[in-house]
Amino acid sequence: MVATLNEGEEINGKTKQWVITPNDRLPIAIAVICEQWTNGADVFDTFVMLTTPPNPLIARITDRMPAILPREAWATWLGETDAPLSDVKALPRTYEDGGNWIMTPQQERHRSRMPQ
Repeated sequence: MVATLNEGEEINGKTKQWVITPNDRLPIAIAVICEQWTNGADVFDTFVMLTTPPNPLIARITDRMPAILPREAWATWLGETDAPLSDVKALPRTYEDGGNWIMTPQQERHRSRMPQ
């Protein structure tokens, strides 16, 4: 879960970052698929974030967004219920925020230059 999420908008070959924040400050659950790979003594934790078509807010800047899971779907996605696999696969879909999210430009980080 996260408190905010970022999306990038391509403008003239550069990416402008936007921060999306829920007005109610409740956590956002992003659908990911995790797997642990082993190769001899090496262990790798891997994951992929699922994406969906954007909701109207996100569509202003890009053609996709993370698959956001509504609170009532968390237990099913995490395997805490006896839901069939078809129900789990149906969960990642465009999240309609109902006007609850705000999108603001990410503040640029200015690095101070070291004297030469």
